[in-house]
Amino acid sequence: MKKKSSILKLVIFGLLLQGCNWRFDPSVPYPNLEVGEYWIDKFDQRGLQNAKIIADRLFCNTINISEGQNYLYCLSLNTGKVIWKIPVEAYASQSIELFGDEIYFSTYVGDIYKISVDGKVLWKTEFLSSYAGHNVNPQNGNLIVNSVVDGAYEFDSKTGEQIHHYRFKSKSGICHLTEPLFYQNQIIFGNVESNSVSGQEGFIGIEQASKTILWHCGLSKMVFRDKELGLFIINNYILTVDMSSTLHCIDAKTGKELWYKNIIDNGTNNNWVFLFKAEEDKLVYYKGATIALDIKTGNQVEYKENALHLEFQVTKEKEVYKIVIDDTIQIEGLEIKIEKE
Repeated sequence: MKKKSSILKLVIFGLLLQGCNWRFDPSVPYPNLEVGEYWIDKFDQRGLQNAKIIADRLFCNTINISEGQNYLYCLSLNTGKVIWKIPVEAYASQSIELFGDEIYFSTYVGDIYKISVDGKVLWKTEFLSSYAGHNVNPQNGNLIVNSVVDGAYEFDSKTGEQIHHYRFKSKSGICHLTEPLFYQNQIIFGNVESNSVSGQEGFIGIEQASKTILWHCGLSKMVFRDKELGLFIINNYILTVDMSSTLHCIDAKTGKELWYKNIIDNGTNNNWVFLFKAEEDKLVYYKGATIALDIKTGNQVEYKENALHLEFQVTKEKEVYKIVIDDTIQIEGLEIKIEKE
């Protein structure tokens, strides 16, 4: 595991080193990687689209607008070679999803593939509504595919057949449906109509087997739709951030809102929050400082200024680089320094 970890850093930060001076040149042919060859010899920034690292493999797709020249690649981080590639209809808008030893891939228009880890296409289907992302149900492997205007659809893991349509309304006429959350026997969606009289939107809990609605929870604002921006379940609690940077905590069993907290930085008026994680009964997030909240009450229990400082050592072509990442506090984002040792 230690060896794999160091290789992972080499790939990520090695590309960062190349990317500092990389410029797009339309006269340069798009790299076409062949199975068995060294992908690190041809790779450039156009190739690392929707990359996901699993163990010692990097899965990514091309984003080539030329017809018939889009591929899903499986690249080895141990050998630096192409393990397999599959021609696909178009490029993707999100990375692969893995369930067991099988992979789900979808193009940005909803051409959905199920693929074995050794690169064999098990089935392919076409999503007939407007594609807005997909997620795997970790309990049964079924694929949940969101639509822009028409709720969500569930596809059978074994056959690829559509087996259910989750129909939701939205007062805007467009369903800004969140990624689904999975909790015990429930599938949970946000940004759906929770009150048919007022049109108020919020979260809804649905029993997976019977598709019966178990609870509603109305919120005053739309929430961010994906997990990277603060949408997840910790223990028995749904944590979600709305568009006004208010963090909400909802009981996943009952749908009752337990507390909410404004997390805008009063000093900088910065509403960007990242690095959410759970530590026992605390929710920890980073926002110019590391802040920890009691999950049950929302009360702040810890605050550390200038807490983010990371150092990595990378060997590239026998030269050693030190990469230092620090919080800049007053600037939106991080400061990255690369020094040759």
